[in-house]
Amino acid sequence: MFDSADPNLADHFFKDASAYYGSKQRGNHPRSTQKIPLSSYDLMVSYDSFNFQHLISPRPLLMIVGSEAQTLHYSKTAVEAAREPKEFFVVEGKNHFDLYDDLTVSGPKVVQFFTKYL
Repeated sequence: MFDSADPNLADHFFKDASAYYGSKQRGNHPRSTQKIPLSSYDLMVSYDSFNFQHLISPRPLLMIVGSEAQTLHYSKTAVEAAREPKEFFVVEGKNHFDLYDDLTVSGPKVVQFFTKYL
């Protein structure tokens, strides 16, 4: 039987999110309650960013994703559907939340991209 109160049974994405946002050294903010208002659930469930994909072009799109990110497939789908100019950049060995902590690879890529397109 599944016990939703058992954190060991949580999906890896939620474990990684909890490790990031629950850590005072990483993503936790003293004013954050770590709770989502019930009114936000309807908005999150009904929002479809892929439906607005066509509105990005002709603005350049840079999608940076970790090779271990649980959201990698969403990023691939988004870039495939986007019009040019677009670029897909994978940071090896990082998950979604690791990218917030370590900018050694992604930081220079952002600078290069902005230098080219701004």
